[in-house]
Amino acid sequence: MAVTWSCKLCMQRNSMDSDQCITCGRRADWKPRSEGEMEVYRRKDVAVQRAVRPAREDADVPRSDAIQSALSILLQILMTMMCPVRFLRMDEQLRVQHLTTITVVNGPGLVWINPFKSYHITKAVTLGVLDYVRVRDTMDGSERAVRGPRLFFLGPYEKLEGAGQGVSLTSMQYVLIQDKQTGERKVQRGPLIWIPGPREEGKVMNGVRLNSTEYVSVEDSLTGARRVEKGPCIWFPGPYEEWEQGSGVWLSSTEFVTVQNTLSGDKRVDKGPCVWFPGPYDQWTKGASASLTCTQQLHQSVIRLPRRLAVSLRTLAAISVSKRQLALRYITVVNKLTGASSMVKGPCIWFPGPYDSASAVKEAIVLQDDEYV
Repeated sequence: MAVTWSCKLCMQRNSMDSDQCITCGRRADWKPRSEGEMEVYRRKDVAVQRAVRPAREDADVPRSDAIQSALSILLQILMTMMCPVRFLRMDEQLRVQHLTTITVVNGPGLVWINPFKSYHITKAVTLGVLDYVRVRDTMDGSERAVRGPRLFFLGPYEKLEGAGQGVSLTSMQYVLIQDKQTGERKVQRGPLIWIPGPREEGKVMNGVRLNSTEYVSVEDSLTGARRVEKGPCIWFPGPYEEWEQGSGVWLSSTEFVTVQNTLSGDKRVDKGPCVWFPGPYDQWTKGASASLTCTQQLHQSVIRLPRRLAVSLRTLAAISVSKRQLALRYITVVNKLTGASSMVKGPCIWFPGPYDSASAVKEAIVLQDDEYV
């Protein structure tokens, strides 16, 4: 058993190897001179202990902070074990299924995931310059087309319906577009990159190249209107237009065309020389030239014909008569609109009117000084 000694002031038991009290610092042989001196020393020791105790409490403060830090780290480790952490890349998306809703988080970033909810990570769609995707919203049923270049993330309720590449059009091409939902048509001309809409279908075609002697007869199938487009040009049709390409009619100086407008019923004669283009409602007949001999003449008279004898308009050849010789031939002309009759003598270049009908060329009778008829 260890041998100890007791301090006379604080009654602290100390080891025999120690010559001072470990509490108050008094020597082992210290004794108070009187009882009053004993009380004074005890009061001083109490004051010293009270002064030393807060210092010890302050020394314990860093120790408590360290304990709190350790606890927080331990709590984070436990949370990490319970709630996994995911690092999302730039082209990744986190989709979390809640009880009634879906939420998405696009990367890049650090996310905490609730282990009690279903989730999955998907890749974003990388779209190039010619790429596009069709997206449908499952909540309201709406559709849209998304074109590149971009990195595309789906919304919480969106699904991919399809993907494709746009069409590059040159300045000589166009695309006829039809909306499958409304039936509406439209035309877009190049140069461009055409991306179809969610319900659009398109057909790429080439424009019509027209030179200076060509034309297209155009009819709008929606309104019924007609028109004629002449060259030289690059012609593009409208969304509801049907067309037919043709060439102009070359007329020499002795040729003509008899034209009738089917809309108004009017008739006219167009003479050469020219390149003749028909109108949108024109029906026409070309007349070839027919030269008459130098002995031709025209004698005019008026004859009223019955209406039942009127016949359809025929194409007449121009009659060329030389002015150097005598006029000894003629033709008889009947106007089918008025019924008037006339006789035309040579020499001349004669073009019929729109309602004229000419007889065959007849020989005039040449009388000498001693002859008569």
